[in-house]
Amino acid sequence: RRIITSVWTADRSFAIDSLSRLCALAAEVKLTLSLEFVTWASVGNLQQALAVLRAVNRPELGLLIDTLHFNRSGVQLAELDSIPRSAFHFAHVCDAPKAGAETTESLIHTGREARLYPGEGAIDIAAILNRLPPVPYSLEIPNLARVKELGYEGHARRCLQSAKGYFSAHPRPAG
Repeated sequence: RRIITSVWTADRSFAIDSLSRLCALAAEVKLTLSLEFVTWASVGNLQQALAVLRAVNRPELGLLIDTLHFNRSGVQLAELDSIPRSAFHFAHVCDAPKAGAETTESLIHTGREARLYPGEGAIDIAAILNRLPPVPYSLEIPNLARVKELGYEGHARRCLQSAKGYFSAHPRPAG
């Protein structure tokens, strides 16, 4: 039911046109698209993602909030409050160490190989997710060292166990 997308081209017109065409195709089969801003991509922060959403202006296109990219791009929690609730489609959940002087290489390394289990790092996951309306969550926790240590199945199990523990300790406020 959901397609995750991001923008990697610097050609804004091409990106807008392509996303518009993809939305039209998605509408025909009742799918939605969730635009993820990725800190090292052409659309690397929330404001850029919102500009794309406004330009495409299709109900099929919404936002995917990834806790890592949210944290690393410097988005302020209050920025989420002014966005229409219907714009939020999906969230990727992970943790990471406290951000330092990030380079593109370090952003890519953490994003693709070294994300942490919820609660292990410095991202205030609950504060981010509690600013969103109820949306589906997906654990996005690539970690090559953990896979080497635990195997793929062991790492997947640990991801799930840690997320369950984190969400039990940080329940979503009622209302």
